[in-house]
Amino acid sequence: MKSKPKNNSGYLTELRELQKRIAKLEAFENEWRKTEQALKKSEDKFAKAFHTNSALMAITTISEGRFIEVNNRFLKTMGYRKGEVIGKTSKQLNIFVDRRQRQKVIDEMKEKGYARDKDVLVRRKNGDILWGLFCAETIHLENEPCLLTTMNDITDRKKAESERDKTIADLQKALVEIKTLRGIIPICAYCKKIRDDKGFWHQVESYISEHSEAEFTHWYCPECQKNVLEEIKRLRKQKP
Repeated sequence: MKSKPKNNSGYLTELRELQKRIAKLEAFENEWRKTEQALKKSEDKFAKAFHTNSALMAITTISEGRFIEVNNRFLKTMGYRKGEVIGKTSKQLNIFVDRRQRQKVIDEMKEKGYARDKDVLVRRKNGDILWGLFCAETIHLENEPCLLTTMNDITDRKKAESERDKTIADLQKALVEIKTLRGIIPICAYCKKIRDDKGFWHQVESYISEHSEAEFTHWYCPECQKNVLEEIKRLRKQKP
């Protein structure tokens, strides 16, 4: 049985439906192009921020610590060329002085989803050791979880802190030594010996040496030197 031929009205209906479908496809294509352009713009912004950042930045795999990308500051500070880093692991490059520090970062990320302000020791290509303030976030590249890491070189700050701590320790030690000789010191009016807290009497030199880092050399003052010389002359005259 043959189908009846469509009239003009039927063709017009199909044409309208076809036009609607084409319009939807065109709208979808336009949205896809806008999304692709926005994504490209976002990627360009990230790449610019990544490569021009003043901090050391890197993207590594979480499982191995294999470098996928590093920025210019990383290469300049660590002393590598890009080809020497990409595809290698931090272990192969011997970057972490203490591998446990990297593991602590991984453990914190598993717990919190990020790591913030971790002091780490890293090794440059020439062997020099640097202090870094380390941060990390998780990102996904081609469905693989990776670390986006940022590190600021705080070596100078650590040196300044170490020198400050040493200065404070020296001042505290000096203060303790000064305090040991403060207050009223009981001294014999005749022989000039000093009595300690336990009631024992000591020579002045012995007492001060035990309570400070002072050392003594012995000589005569001008007045005593004159008296000693006169005494020597007197004794010589008494000899038969």
